[in-house]
Amino acid sequence: GALRATGALAAVFVLWGLLAPRPGTDHAVRLAQTVRVLTAPGERVLVWTMHPETYWLAGRPPASRYLTAGLLTNHSGGRSGADVGEPYAVPGTWQVFRAETTADPPRLLVDDSGGGDWSPRHLPTLRALIADRYRPAGTVDGARLYVLRDR
Repeated sequence: GALRATGALAAVFVLWGLLAPRPGTDHAVRLAQTVRVLTAPGERVLVWTMHPETYWLAGRPPASRYLTAGLLTNHSGGRSGADVGEPYAVPGTWQVFRAETTADPPRLLVDDSGGGDWSPRHLPTLRALIADRYRPAGTVDGARLYVLRDR
């Protein structure tokens, strides 16, 4: 009776979990593969994202303590538009971010914002960092990759 029905329902959920498409995970895996190609082990990278699993999947250390754009932009929990941007960041985060990315610039910078309201085009500090120090290195599923220019 009830035990059999519960077991069948559990089996359905397990199969669904194993077989359901995972577009976000697939994207992160493809992105991580490209990060590994463009960087050497131990080289720091900055992935401008809300999904930091790319660091782990790529096996590369993050260039900043801020693994997502949330604290630097207030983009999280459904916030968007007028309440997102540098002025809405947790106080002091952009100063720390600038210090981290200036002292030891990441070899690779990945813009995985999808052009949203928290993308570099809306953030003067990040936009200037990319323009001053990086050159385009391609795209992966819409994510833009930038390699540190040799100086």
